Amino acid sequence: MNYILTQWVIFFFIYCFFGWIWETSYISLRKKKWVNRGFLNGPLIPIYGFGAIIILLLTWSFKNNLALIFILGMIGATIIEYITGSTLIKLFNKRYWDYSDQRLNVNGHICLYTSLAWGFVSILLVKLIHPNIKHIILNIPNYAIDIGCIFLIIIFLYDSIKSTKLALITKIDYLN
Repeated sequence: MNYILTQWVIFFFIYCFFGWIWETSYISLRKKKWVNRGFLNGPLIPIYGFGAIIILLLTWSFKNNLALIFILGMIGATIIEYITGSTLIKLFNKRYWDYSDQRLNVNGHICLYTSLAWGFVSILLVKLIHPNIKHIILNIPNYAIDIGCIFLIIIFLYDSIKSTKLALITKIDYLN
């Protein structure tokens, strides 16, 4: 995996966006109304970007072993989900997701069912999604990737600061 830093950053933002599409679509369909999921106001959910990057890093040496992709991806994503859930509660006194009603959950931050789902998502990511994304990104000139990174980082930082301020001063209920 010989990606340059800016390519990793682009991968992060792509997977943040894919996560937002998935999460927003899933919850909106369940609630039968539009729900913009995630901590940020914009169409990015960073936990998915970090999760994808961690899964790719953990599984790269084992990309031809589906069992190890499943296990390592499941463990990596579950750890990120637990740490993120715990941190968000400590920082903002808010729960952004809750698995308390699921069997075999830990503090409502993680549960066995979701962890197993992360294992399957890891296989999809490593074997199907990332090879196609990688092909596209590696065919974009580095100068264009650099410009895109700067643009995305500026927007991301602005949204992160604005969303953090809002979360600190309001009592938004993201579970409803």
